[in-house]
Amino acid sequence: MKSRPTLAVITGLLLGYGGEGLADGVFAGNKPVSSDPIPSSFAVLKPVVKLTTEHVDLRVLYTSDSTNSLSMVVVDDDHQIVYAPDECILVVAEAGKSTLPAGTPFGSEGDPIYILPQSQNPELLSLGLSTEDIAAGVFSGTLNIRLMAVAGPGNFFLWQADSGGNFNVKMNSADGIGAADQNALPIDSHEHNNFGFTTPGVYRVTFQITGRRFGDTDDIISLPTPITFHVLPLPTEEAQLRIIQIEANGDLRIEVAGSPGATYDVQTSEDLKTWNSFQLVTLTGATATVTVPATGAKRFVRAIRP
Repeated sequence: MKSRPTLAVITGLLLGYGGEGLADGVFAGNKPVSSDPIPSSFAVLKPVVKLTTEHVDLRVLYTSDSTNSLSMVVVDDDHQIVYAPDECILVVAEAGKSTLPAGTPFGSEGDPIYILPQSQNPELLSLGLSTEDIAAGVFSGTLNIRLMAVAGPGNFFLWQADSGGNFNVKMNSADGIGAADQNALPIDSHEHNNFGFTTPGVYRVTFQITGRRFGDTDDIISLPTPITFHVLPLPTEEAQLRIIQIEANGDLRIEVAGSPGATYDVQTSEDLKTWNSFQLVTLTGATATVTVPATGAKRFVRAIRP
């Protein structure tokens, strides 16, 4: 069987699939035969690591001979392990829950907020931003990490606080996401900020890196890079998706697992940016089965509470 493995389980909540292949065989007489292209897909389950109390950096890389020369990886500095962004989940433990004082730009006094702080806390992930692997003499200024999208149950903020209690807010999804939502990092630098979320749940925060090389007149831009955060405690009504079967025509049968009596909106996307409602499912028991038709493009599937 020759096939292209184009189905991926991104997390327990998100599935993607699509592709086709050729079926090969040998009849009696040792004459090789091949079929016309037929839909064929199978699951490729990437190991997903949860990072909870490590020192971790979102590190910008530059590769001069690559089409997408700027990229972002997740580095576990404690264990010297480099992860692709879809190979790990960054956990905001319950110790990160706090309440807002008066005068903050993130909500009303007393509102909850869940923070990975800029100062180290042994009970929490220590999350930094880094350009330490990029050599001097390539870029004429800073590299800018832009906020492109936030998918999750609440808002996302990135800021630094000084000793006087002033807030240097760099990203704020509550007032809309635009060009102002970015953080400038000097070359060969490392810094820590506060990463804040207003509500527990699963977030996918998408970043994009831009920078201008010496001698260029335009910036180079990375691909959008989604980073998954689990802000604890996760809601118990969160749906889980499991592949049951991929039909011969490429249709995908999935199992939606969640709270009995709960309704979930099964949605599909081709680019992880635009999501379309496919089917509302109300669980009469713990699970229900949904068949998502095949398309010519790669498709992602998720289930959320409407």
